[in-house]
Amino acid sequence: LEYGGKLSGRAGPWTLGALTIKQDEFGNVEATDLFTGRASLNVLQESSLGVIMTNGDPRSNLDNSVLGVDFNYLNTRMPNNRTIQGSAWYQKSDTEGLVGDDASWGLRFILPNPSTRGWKFNVAFKEIQEHFNPAQGFVNRAGIRDYAAEIGWLQRYPQGNPLRFIFSNFGLQRVESIAGDLQSEVLNARFFSFSTNSGDSLRFLYTGTREILDEPFTIWDPDPSSGGVPVTIPAGEYSFDDIGIQFSSFSSRRLSGDLTYRTGDFFGGTKDNIVAQMTWTPTEHWRIFWSYTYNDIDLPEGNFDLRLAGLGLDFVFSNTLSWVNLLQYDNNSETISINSRLHWIPQAGREAFIVLNHNLQDLNRNNSFHSTLTDLSLKFSYTYRF
Repeated sequence: LEYGGKLSGRAGPWTLGALTIKQDEFGNVEATDLFTGRASLNVLQESSLGVIMTNGDPRSNLDNSVLGVDFNYLNTRMPNNRTIQGSAWYQKSDTEGLVGDDASWGLRFILPNPSTRGWKFNVAFKEIQEHFNPAQGFVNRAGIRDYAAEIGWLQRYPQGNPLRFIFSNFGLQRVESIAGDLQSEVLNARFFSFSTNSGDSLRFLYTGTREILDEPFTIWDPDPSSGGVPVTIPAGEYSFDDIGIQFSSFSSRRLSGDLTYRTGDFFGGTKDNIVAQMTWTPTEHWRIFWSYTYNDIDLPEGNFDLRLAGLGLDFVFSNTLSWVNLLQYDNNSETISINSRLHWIPQAGREAFIVLNHNLQDLNRNNSFHSTLTDLSLKFSYTYRF
């Protein structure tokens, strides 16, 4: 990036934002100008009507632009302190060489949790056509229709009861091709979620999955020097389930933590998953946290395990100066990543950042790590109110 500028703020009922970037040439991609603009107008009492536009493709020499509109509805004045939310959006891309089938749109209706007890609902639909191409963003899948629905029940308890609330919910997502063929279907269930007045919680979980693979999928592709063999799942239809339990302690304690264990079927084999995190906050000025994620996957085509470990150290010197540090390691890429960020707020509306990113990688898989990336960024933000 050679240079750029960003403008954001409010003007009466309008919320405005614009970003323009001059990108230098790289590889076979020529130098280009990129633009993103967004405007949102407050309408009714709590709702908004917006428009977004992007122009330019940072990854190719093809002309690309996207134009979209959206409406977000919110009403918190319903009887019995209920709230209704809804949204509708439409976007269309224009990409050189692609003609037709280049739009996407979606709808969502939400009846959030009541304050004391009752039902919660959430239904959504979106369609992404085959040639829809937001070059400055991304789509997970194109040429699909995505249906989603969720229903839940909340029961809150008054003070003096050892329980704060009990919550259960069930959610279903189904993704089809526009022709109507199933691609994915996932049922998520939280049978019971208990939260105590002391802030601790316990959840019992279930996930049921159907996946249609139209072609073989390589799920594990280790570096050849490690001696590992790639694991490829054949094309076909797969159905599998897993169950889990999750415990979280009150995060405001000096020592708190989370622990999740899930086990079940996985693409014709089995998978065990453990996610753990522990945080120690000895004073209000600094904290240490440790996290670990482990996946043990056993498939007919081969076995492998994935591990991700993290260590964080945060300092809050004052309400205007903080220093956040994160160290991560994963056994797939054999990379140690370091992120360090110093944040200074000299006064309201002004802030500065110094960010350091540094990667070390064991390229030869012999526990000898070498530097592969170092990046230092400086940023200063100034808000002008008028």
